Amino acid sequence: QALWLSKVLKGEMKIPSPGAMDKVIEKEKAWKRSWMPPISSRACIWQLHMMKYHDNLLTDMKEARFRKMTTCNCFAEILMPYTAADYRSLFLTSK
Repeated sequence: QALWLSKVLKGEMKIPSPGAMDKVIEKEKAWKRSWMPPISSRACIWQLHMMKYHDNLLTDMKEARFRKMTTCNCFAEILMPYTAADYRSLFLTSK
């Protein structure tokens, strides 16, 4: 989040208009509601949303979403959980 915000504040990337953001929010809500059970704590289950959230931030910054593919290990990408180490390269190259 901090890297994303830093890029926005430095003018390295632009955020969409409020209307465009509203459309994306509605699309995300529909997607989440299509597979999450209708329980009162649905919005609080952040673990289920975190990967999609990180993917959205990376896409906005035009960075690769598949962080484990840099090692040419497609099995790791599919079978191993993401950790902070998978995002290390973002911070080593940032200015």
